[in-house]
Amino acid sequence: MLTNIEFFDIYIFLVTLFKGLGAEAGNKLYVVAFFIGSIAICLKISKEKFSFNEFKIVTFILIIGLLDFIVGKSTMFLFTAIALSGLKNINENRVIKIAFWTRLFSFLLMVSLSKLNIIKDNLFLFYRDGQFLGRHTFGYGHPNQAQSALTILIILAIYLYNEKFNIFHYIIMIIMNFYLYSLTYSRTGFLIGLLCIVLGVVQKSKKVEKIFARVFKNSYFWAILVTLFIGYFYTKIPQLKNLDELFTGRLAYNNTLLNNYIPPLIGSSKYTEYVNIDNGFISLIYQGGILAFLWISACIIKLMNDFYIQKKFRELFFMSSFIVYGMTESFFPNIAVNISLIFIGKLIFKTREEVMNA
Repeated sequence: MLTNIEFFDIYIFLVTLFKGLGAEAGNKLYVVAFFIGSIAICLKISKEKFSFNEFKIVTFILIIGLLDFIVGKSTMFLFTAIALSGLKNINENRVIKIAFWTRLFSFLLMVSLSKLNIIKDNLFLFYRDGQFLGRHTFGYGHPNQAQSALTILIILAIYLYNEKFNIFHYIIMIIMNFYLYSLTYSRTGFLIGLLCIVLGVVQKSKKVEKIFARVFKNSYFWAILVTLFIGYFYTKIPQLKNLDELFTGRLAYNNTLLNNYIPPLIGSSKYTEYVNIDNGFISLIYQGGILAFLWISACIIKLMNDFYIQKKFRELFFMSSFIVYGMTESFFPNIAVNISLIFIGKLIFKTREEVMNA
């Protein structure tokens, strides 16, 4: 088994493991893991031959990532750019399987260690519906992270194994999702988890699947549009403030940034000092910068359209799940969490057959 390990496997295992354990970008162990993984990617790249077009794209995204880091002290897009640079000749399903099993291990480890009191299960007191609720963290930095860990596992499991799933598997996932919610009270993660399970059921019927695919093929465009519309008009439409009770202040944060700070060409970490960014697209715009946002957006829109035309609905729903979730969490531009971004490699590194058929 060890002889089959590839350089990119090392990278994705390390960054996924530490992200699965709740590590943030500034965590020293996570930085070390990323550094080791980056060396593995460099070794992989050194053994490959790039076309001139591939070289241009890789150089472009790495320069953006480096400028974000040097000028804006933001590592968000740099981490993803380095990973994208190593996607030539990789097997996407293999990488997603590594991410799934690594995340499953890390999630079970965190829950077990917190239950055994080896790590602290901090309680967040939260006032909701006229009472104070104790929200469990299971060793993560926030209850939302614990619920998010399960939701991402649901997304990965449905992508990888949905063809083998039956009603029993969906019921088990619903019960697990609801049980964890009863301890974390993370509504957005819980609701996204339910939506993803519904999408899993939808894929069992080819006819229904096609209808939903037609709806979700433009999910990225609508997610961006809704994010910007709500962000700009939050203070002008009273109903949006009522909606923000469900999203626990996320909409107000978006409004603060969009109305007070012009999106930068080069991303910066300084914006996290002003608000808590809980929207992946806002995070990409401000921490990644307009250049990174436009490039990522163009790639995703192209991919979603290609998947729909090619009837690759499994991939379409997979990316859509992260897109919808990205409206409520900041992880969307981070390939260590949003593993669906590896499909961008299909656009950067085309095979000879794909070039001929383009």
